[in-house]
Amino acid sequence: MQTSPDRLRSVLSVVMPTRGRRSRLPTVLDPLLADPAIQELIVVVDGSDDGSIEWLQRTSVDHPRLQPVLRERSGGAQVARADGLERATGEVVLFLDDDVLCGDGLAAGHLARHARSKGLVVVGFMPITLPLERAPGQFASYLYADEYLRRCEAYERDPSEILRTLWWGNVSMRREDALDVGLIAPGFDHLYHEDQDFGLRCLASGLQGVFDRTLRGEHLHTRDIDAFIRDARSQGSGRAILHQRHADVIGSLDPAEFEAGLPY
Repeated sequence: MQTSPDRLRSVLSVVMPTRGRRSRLPTVLDPLLADPAIQELIVVVDGSDDGSIEWLQRTSVDHPRLQPVLRERSGGAQVARADGLERATGEVVLFLDDDVLCGDGLAAGHLARHARSKGLVVVGFMPITLPLERAPGQFASYLYADEYLRRCEAYERDPSEILRTLWWGNVSMRREDALDVGLIAPGFDHLYHEDQDFGLRCLASGLQGVFDRTLRGEHLHTRDIDAFIRDARSQGSGRAILHQRHADVIGSLDPAEFEAGLPY
């Protein structure tokens, strides 16, 4: 039995984990707080003492749909995301990263997808807007933007790749499905690729991935060289765990994959 879109519009929760991005929060939250399609906006501060929770608490006085949550100790994005999911009351949950600026109609568009079918993991589009000329130190964002667009093109060529290589940031699904699969994968604490692990577990649970470019946000991506190096180490460690756990689906790890597709 299908659920009416009108009913779904009143039962969408947004869950956003955040850490160390107090200055970015007003920018990314303003359009969400103004969106009537969102029933509640749960922002989980993951062990950060940069003033994020204080600002969220002050803002929630005028915006009762905003629910600030503080985790005293950082558990990583997947733990913060799972904390928000447990608190969510919406039938559909939209998971947004704290550096994604949502476009007009993003929440309603996600809801419309779920109104037509059950068992979906809906992945929206969140490209990086790059300057016309690259400034010194911006190479990480250019690499990231190129890899992301290639991933989206792969989704469109072969939809089976969506859950095989899931990319967090602008993803929605029914709350009951997310709880059944479980957001936390032990061993991925503070490592990359827990989103791919989650996608592969969604695939094993019989869920279907859908990619929709019209569900658009802008990824406000920034990385300095030190963060880029930390990310690279985290990605390598995460990918090794990913292949160990899901070798039956994605095969064994080929070290040559780390440099495949990189520009000279």
